[in-house]
Amino acid sequence: MKYISKINSLLVLLMFFSLSGFSQEISKKSVIVPLSKPGEPGKLYVEIHNGSIKVSGHDGKEVIVVSKTNALEQQHSSNSEGEEKEKSKDNPPEGMRVVGNNAYALDIIESDNKVKVDTDSHYSNIDLEIQVPKNFALYLENHRNGNIEVDNIKGVEINAESHYGSITLANVNSPILADTHHGDIIVTFSDVNSENPSAFSSYNGNIDLTFPKKGNATIKTKSERGNIYTDMAVTVNDSDPKVITKSKNGTNYYSVEKWNYGKINSGGPEFSASTSKGNVYIRVQK
Repeated sequence: MKYISKINSLLVLLMFFSLSGFSQEISKKSVIVPLSKPGEPGKLYVEIHNGSIKVSGHDGKEVIVVSKTNALEQQHSSNSEGEEKEKSKDNPPEGMRVVGNNAYALDIIESDNKVKVDTDSHYSNIDLEIQVPKNFALYLENHRNGNIEVDNIKGVEINAESHYGSITLANVNSPILADTHHGDIIVTFSDVNSENPSAFSSYNGNIDLTFPKKGNATIKTKSERGNIYTDMAVTVNDSDPKVITKSKNGTNYYSVEKWNYGKINSGGPEFSASTSKGNVYIRVQK
């Protein structure tokens, strides 16, 4: 029987009044989400516009979602054409002061061990702290005003995308896809036991990967304006650039692609790291 639990619009419609002004952290709400199939693998989907995402694995059989919203004093200004008009709205009438308006909605949907967390964070800055069973796959995305952090997730896929923030993954052994435009990507592997490849890419940021001493991996790195660093024994294969040919509708396309290839220990699943302006660091756990 299909089980669906929807915590529909917690509607944390809060206005915080204080004679001394309002605090930066306005509200904090915790929700426990039971799973349809406790103990079995599941998936977590989170996408927010403004705010951070922090996910940690635990030994429980449920998902725990903690949401925090902050005062939006900095978001009253606008970069749009109507910036001056918007600013005028923030000027209180004589004898009155701003006490904040921090309404936001949080929706959580659970079906067949798939948990989706959705917020109206286009208009609020919402930070999420989520605990999931360690055997959950993660699909995480945020845009601005926050980073993505993951800790203690084992043996399943992690897909993380952040536009302005950094991505930090610790104590993971999963096949990973991580992409950020402005931030760094920092990953510490507890083990390397998957045959599936992992890929890390950033435009402005550094990519920092730490492997266990006995881990076997094939490394594929590229930095257009930065350098590649390592403190471990990596067998480097300085091969010639590859010419890639593609055909579409009778037209042939050719591109030349240059990567640095290497092996950690005896080699294994492929880990590719690509950045345009940052550096790539390949480390061994001390």
